[in-house]
Amino acid sequence: MLSAMRNGNGNSDGPGRELTGHASRCMMPMKGKAAVLFALPFGVAGVAIILIAADLIHVPPGDIHGPRWILAACGGMFAAVGLGIEVYGIRAIRRRAHLKKQLAEHFAEPWYGDYDWNPEGIGDNSRSRLVGVIIGTLFFALFLSPFTWLAFFSQRGIVMVKVIVGVFDAILLLSIVYTIYCLIRQLKFGRGHLRFSRFPFFLGHSLDVQFSNNRGIGRYDKITFTLRYIQERWITRGSGKNRSTSVVGFELYRDTKTIEGPGQYRRGDPPLSITFDLPDGQYDSRLRENPPAYWELEIKAQTAGVDMATSFVLPVYRSASVASGPHFSSMDRTAPQAEQVGSVL
Repeated sequence: MLSAMRNGNGNSDGPGRELTGHASRCMMPMKGKAAVLFALPFGVAGVAIILIAADLIHVPPGDIHGPRWILAACGGMFAAVGLGIEVYGIRAIRRRAHLKKQLAEHFAEPWYGDYDWNPEGIGDNSRSRLVGVIIGTLFFALFLSPFTWLAFFSQRGIVMVKVIVGVFDAILLLSIVYTIYCLIRQLKFGRGHLRFSRFPFFLGHSLDVQFSNNRGIGRYDKITFTLRYIQERWITRGSGKNRSTSVVGFELYRDTKTIEGPGQYRRGDPPLSITFDLPDGQYDSRLRENPPAYWELEIKAQTAGVDMATSFVLPVYRSASVASGPHFSSMDRTAPQAEQVGSVL
């Protein structure tokens, strides 16, 4: 049984609904060279601390208040932060140069300068998300190690410190459990792929895609397809020392279709074909902006044991100023043997 729900405010200027637990595409307020320069002090400090811990830079033993492995962990944490930001900045520089070249080659098709699109389709980022979860958990463990040693092994930790650190250690344990869950999900379902019936998709028209993954879904109780338009914003909350700024995603449009089971989608079955109506309005993708606005298709399946959950960014743009131009071309393609599970309602 297929059902649908649609919600939207008609423009991209409204507040929208805040998304909790949604992975942001905007990692930092800076990109490119600024990020690379920002990362240098962290990397230099981290390497210096590691060298001190290894006694390659000599420091009087009386100035080191704790085991050297704790000092090395602190240095590794700084070095990891620096390396991560460096990689992020270098990738942003390379991506910007590539998009600039793409836009020069497709000057009448501005979406080529917005994202590194493959007109045939797009794969999910489940592998990179898993790597990110693993790295995040390891970093959290590294960050907590000196505090855990101070609270429970140095014999200098007071009760209040033990309680506070114990709470964070419990959070770390939950993070480890979640990492294992993500690993099992990746092994069970593999990587998903979305094939575009045309490229790009235009507001006010339909969106037709075909979903498949390399390990199937197996038996399911329900599959939910959620199409969203998301605008990310920098939000500052709190005051004084508790003031913090972070990226928050807001859902400005949503359309949901549900397939009620029980059913089965096995490895090697024809792709699942999904169709949505796209709204009119100021909902065009702006992936190059920092923070960005974009369309996303989330696919979830309730199965025995670990559930499937994956998402894809979509090439949806306004066509009014482009479609009438002499250089405009749109690629139509069909997907033979695709099983139709969604239709425009």
